[in-house]
Amino acid sequence: MNTFEDNLQVALRDLAEDVGTEPQLRWVAPAKPDRTRARRALAVAAIVLAVVATSVVVLRQDRPTVVEPVRRPPHVVGLSGEDAPAPGQAVLSFTLGDLSGSDHLASYVVALGARDAVGLPLEDELPSANFARPQLSATGRHYLAQDERFSASWNSELYPTIVLVDLLTGRRNDLGGARGFCPELSPDDRWVAFLSDTGVRRVDVRTGRISAVQMSEARPDAAAGCAGGIGWSPVDDLIAFGRPTFQAGRPDSTQVVDLDGRTVAELGGHLVNGSMSWSPDGATLLLYTPQTGEYTLARLDGTAIPVPAPPDTVSALGWAGSRIVWLTGSVGEQRLVTTDRDGRQLRPWTRLAVGDRPVTSVTWSWDLAGTAAR
Repeated sequence: MNTFEDNLQVALRDLAEDVGTEPQLRWVAPAKPDRTRARRALAVAAIVLAVVATSVVVLRQDRPTVVEPVRRPPHVVGLSGEDAPAPGQAVLSFTLGDLSGSDHLASYVVALGARDAVGLPLEDELPSANFARPQLSATGRHYLAQDERFSASWNSELYPTIVLVDLLTGRRNDLGGARGFCPELSPDDRWVAFLSDTGVRRVDVRTGRISAVQMSEARPDAAAGCAGGIGWSPVDDLIAFGRPTFQAGRPDSTQVVDLDGRTVAELGGHLVNGSMSWSPDGATLLLYTPQTGEYTLARLDGTAIPVPAPPDTVSALGWAGSRIVWLTGSVGEQRLVTTDRDGRQLRPWTRLAVGDRPVTSVTWSWDLAGTAAR
C-alpha cells in the first residue's frame, strides 16, 4: 500500500469517527412534533390568507358606487388678495365676473385647510361667462380652464383653447391644442370632454390624442351657455350632454351616451349642467329647463320630478353627497346652500364674501378613493 492509499484510509477513519453512528430508528421514526412552531405557522398562514382575500376585494372595487365631497368648504370664503400658480390641493373653486360687462373673469381656489381663496394667474382674456366654466378636478389637484377670447363665429380655429393646470406644481397642460367650449374633466383625471363644431369630443390628458365621442349638432347655446354642457357620470363610463334645438317651439334635450357614443338615454325638455349634475350613485341627473327656469331630477329611464328652488336662487350647481347645492343671493351677498332631493331641509353651506363681483361658477372636489361603496 503506497503513501497515497495510507493517507486515504486515515482520512476515511477520521471522517467515520467524526460522524459517529446513529441508531437505525433515528432515520425512520417520525420526529416529535413541535406544537409551538405549528401554531405559529398556522397563525401566519391565516394572516396571509386574510391579506390576500382583502386585497382581492379591494382590487375588484375599481371605484365606489357613491362619491362624497372631500370636506365641506369653510363657512365663509373670502379673497386673500394673492395669486398663486401652485396653491396645492383644493376643496373649492369659483369664478368671478365683471359688473362692467367686459367679460373679464377671475378664477380662485380654496386650498385644503385654508379659509381665504387665492387667485390663479390665468390669462386675462377669457371666454364669455356664459361659456367659461372653470372646473376643479374630483381629486382637487387639477384645474380645468380656457384661454383666449373667442369669435362669435363657429369656426373651430377661433374656439378658446383648453388648459389643465396642476395645482401642486403649477404645470400647464395644453391638451394637444384642444379647442372647444364647456370642457369637463373625467372623475379619474384621464379625459377631458368638450363641445366642438362637430359634436362632443374627448382628449386624453396624458397623450393629447383627441377622438370623437358623438358626432352631432351639439354645441353651446348662446343664451343657455354651458347649461347645455357636458357631464361625466361618477364612474366616468357615461357622458351626458345638452342638445339645444335653436328652434322656437322645439324642446331642448339631454342625451346620455357611453364612451363609444352609443345612446343610453334621451331626456327631453331639459339640459345638463355639468358633471356635478349626476347624483353620487350615478342614477339621477339634475337638469335645467331654460324655457321655464325650473329644475328637474331625471332618471335614465325617462322618469322625472320637479325640484323647487330655494328663495333667491341664482342657479343649481349640483350634488354634494346626498344633497343638492344651490347658488343663492344677490351680488355681494351670494351664498351656497343645500337642500335634500325634494328641495326641502334648507341648510347654509358657505358664504362667498367676495365683494361686488358676481359669482359665475362654483365647483368642488370629490373624494373618489376614500369613500366606501354603499
